[in-house]
Amino acid sequence: MSVSDRVEVNARLLMTASSEETELRQRVRAVVAAQGDDVFFQAVQQGNSRHALWQQLGAEGLLGRHLPAELGGGGHGLLELSVVLEECARAGIPLTPGIFSSAVAALILRAHGSTEQQQRWLPGIAAGRSLLSFAMTEAEGGLNPARMATLATRAGDGDWLLNGTKSYVTAIDQSDAVLVVASDGETQGLSMFLVDSRDAGLEWVPFGTEVNVPERSFVVHLRNVRVPDTALVGQVGRGLKAAFAGMNAERILASAICTGIGQYALDKAVVRASERTVWSTPIGAHQALAHPLARAHVALDSARLVARRALDLYDAGADPGAEANMAKLTGAAAGLQALDAAIQVFGGDGVKSDAGLAHYWFLLRSYQLGPVPDEMALNFIAEHVLGLPRSY
Repeated sequence: MSVSDRVEVNARLLMTASSEETELRQRVRAVVAAQGDDVFFQAVQQGNSRHALWQQLGAEGLLGRHLPAELGGGGHGLLELSVVLEECARAGIPLTPGIFSSAVAALILRAHGSTEQQQRWLPGIAAGRSLLSFAMTEAEGGLNPARMATLATRAGDGDWLLNGTKSYVTAIDQSDAVLVVASDGETQGLSMFLVDSRDAGLEWVPFGTEVNVPERSFVVHLRNVRVPDTALVGQVGRGLKAAFAGMNAERILASAICTGIGQYALDKAVVRASERTVWSTPIGAHQALAHPLARAHVALDSARLVARRALDLYDAGADPGAEANMAKLTGAAAGLQALDAAIQVFGGDGVKSDAGLAHYWFLLRSYQLGPVPDEMALNFIAEHVLGLPRSY
């Protein structure tokens, strides 16, 4: 068996994969191979989310596989989008807009948006023409929605005025609109609004990170941003419920990107360990290198199994809360484990840029901080699965 065959066998997913899923993976691989990973690295340098691969995936109908057919999508489930994102990441091209735009924003609008909002945005998202951002996090409030300080108040003419500051808003500079969650003065609850990213009342302040992706993060200041009542997504005071329509999907798809990058790293390491000979045998014959790679394979496949269970529940309309959190936990950990093992196999070469490994480190590490921190995911599992007393 050749090295490439061994890599493919080691990279196999579930034995239950349907012929349609296998065909979808092959389609995505063909699109990615035609573009090449240079497209991604150029996008990182230029800060451009809408690079050629993203546009090609949209043109091929691959970004909206999970959206309704009557709104430009493929009429399938979240599983199909997960396949697309994992296969892209496995080629070394993690597409984070697939999480915050195709998943979070699109699924919120599909579940809670008005007919007008759905018709306006979902076809463009599915085709890769439109990007949406999501603004919920605040520096002082953290994950506690009760401390949200951004305020939505009624203007005299029935419009809304939004004032406040949001942190970690991804790619608003590339987005057409942003979903803003705010505390509303009408119900004292949280409400969600669709805001034009170019609104004069928005000020974006970028901040630097060590994460090598085309999408930059911003602090966004909202100063008397006026939006009509038609910008409200869902019901007044039910913005948190609307947000949760995207949060479980966000966690599951984050796992897919992490296992995809992990497989990308493992594939490289297997080739290196099989071909590089320092003494009389390839270095992969030494257990000190072989065992970490084998453990990484076990971790990746285990994480995929957890994610598949979460996807099955999500697409069946069941509550996947526990499984989505477990998928995020296991996926991020497995991706990091595989990347670390791969870097070790390359030795000093593992930190060279042309090895194509080390620059994914902070991206994978960031998934242990978000879209939900590991600690909060464990809190959820402790409370809702194990029945332990709530800790916060």
